[in-house]
Amino acid sequence: MGEKIEALLIDFDGTLVDSVPLLYRAYAHFVMIFGLWPSQEEFITMNGFTADEMVACIKAWRELDYPTERLLKLYTTICRYQYDEAPISDGASEFVQWASGRGYRLGIVTSASREWVKPVLEREKLDRYFEVIIGKENLKRGKPDPEGFIQAVKSLGVPLEAAIAIDDSPNGIEAAVKAKMRAIQFNGIGTYHAQDKRALFFGNWAQIKHFIQEEE
Repeated sequence: MGEKIEALLIDFDGTLVDSVPLLYRAYAHFVMIFGLWPSQEEFITMNGFTADEMVACIKAWRELDYPTERLLKLYTTICRYQYDEAPISDGASEFVQWASGRGYRLGIVTSASREWVKPVLEREKLDRYFEVIIGKENLKRGKPDPEGFIQAVKSLGVPLEAAIAIDDSPNGIEAAVKAKMRAIQFNGIGTYHAQDKRALFFGNWAQIKHFIQEEE
């Protein structure tokens, strides 16, 4: 693939953590409060957006005549409690420990709040392996904007060409491509996303580990 791999930047929802079904449940709960029917297509379109961006889209698309601040508070409250149940994706813990042990610099780039991410990492005893967490608090725009990945590599002090993004969603892959990074699309959880031809496509963490080993 070219430049030696130094850093792995991992998405949170749908990649490190099997949270997408729970977040869909939160989204469905939110829209149904207003007597509306959830749309899987709408939800997929917003995968990778920050909560602020999702609420703005839902408000516009569904013509909700309520203050944005009120809607955002309601939506984030519903989402926050989903993470209490969110499991780490199968094989992710072993991969993170292996990658750290091999000397790779690890970061999380997510449109979720850092306040939602950190308790999950602490619960799973993975927090010590990640040098940087870029969350919605650090971003002006969520994925597909490349801002999060660019911030992460700057924080780690590695060139973009030496980092690989691992993400499940097309918005995440697009963000990595825009940042001029190499990208791996993870599909080990069986999420809603079709294969993105701009990225390498792997179905589990063991396959990603094998690929990285081959690149060493």
